[in-house]
Amino acid sequence: MQSKVNQLQTSQDDKTRMKENIETNRKEIDRAEKEFTMKQREEHPVTNQIKNIEAELLMVEKSIFNLQSDLREEKNQYGKINKDKLALEKEYKKTQNILKALKGDIQTQENLRKTLDQNLQTKHQQLINQGGSMVLVTRSH
Repeated sequence: MQSKVNQLQTSQDDKTRMKENIETNRKEIDRAEKEFTMKQREEHPVTNQIKNIEAELLMVEKSIFNLQSDLREEKNQYGKINKDKLALEKEYKKTQNILKALKGDIQTQENLRKTLDQNLQTKHQQLINQGGSMVLVTRSH
């Protein structure tokens, strides 16, 4: 009988020890949950800061992309402007050469007119000297 009492006492002690272990484990779980919750609260502002920084970086990347795109467009426009400028300069030089040639032609024509006028005057004078009574009208410039 003593053995049964000892067994019962041992069983009772085991039961009490198990309850104490369960209670200790529950307290440890509660403490760990509280610690986890506190760490989450501490991490929350840091996580928000990281999200804000990531959003700002994304905006900066978009700005850089837009600036690069604008720069490419400006380079294209600059290239077109330079091409147009070169074409206009070429046309200007061509026009200057034509003008120079036309001025030369005008001078040549003027010299030819003067020569022809002098020849005409000479012929007229010769006719008068020969006794002809022909009257010749000349242009004056």
